[in-house]
Amino acid sequence: MKPSVRTLAISLIALTLALAGCRREADFSPPQILLGQTECDLCKMIVSEEPYAAAAVFESPEGMKKLAFDDIGCLLRFLRQSPHLTHVACYVHDHATRDWLNAVDAVFVLSDKLQTPMASSLCASATETAAQEILNKYPGRTFKFLELTATSLPDPTTSSVTSERSSP
Repeated sequence: MKPSVRTLAISLIALTLALAGCRREADFSPPQILLGQTECDLCKMIVSEEPYAAAAVFESPEGMKKLAFDDIGCLLRFLRQSPHLTHVACYVHDHATRDWLNAVDAVFVLSDKLQTPMASSLCASATETAAQEILNKYPGRTFKFLELTATSLPDPTTSSVTSERSSP
């Protein structure tokens, strides 16, 4: 018995929907970082201090790329060197809890009193209140991620941190 055109069309539609349902969504979650083992994808140092570790995840022609950085400054340098990338998810660790934060939602503290792996003097927190607690211990100022990635802001990994608090 020959299948009808209608039966073939329905079968083809069902197969198409089944295959579409099997397609995985792009995984933009942060990479797993093994402290003391994972290498920074920019400076090649070993990631050893979780509060300052960061990550970038993006889709490339070869598939999803998940990069790890030992310092928020390395993430910022990578982004400045890669303006052609689109759909990049960036993550940083909360300084207090060590939880991953979406960098866009985080509050960053820049303080020359913070000793970070690559001397960016940056850490992140989930809230303004948590950032203020960090500032109480490490005087400086706060930024949002978009401010840090702006071209007008000096690259924290190549310049010293200065502010009114350093004035005599």
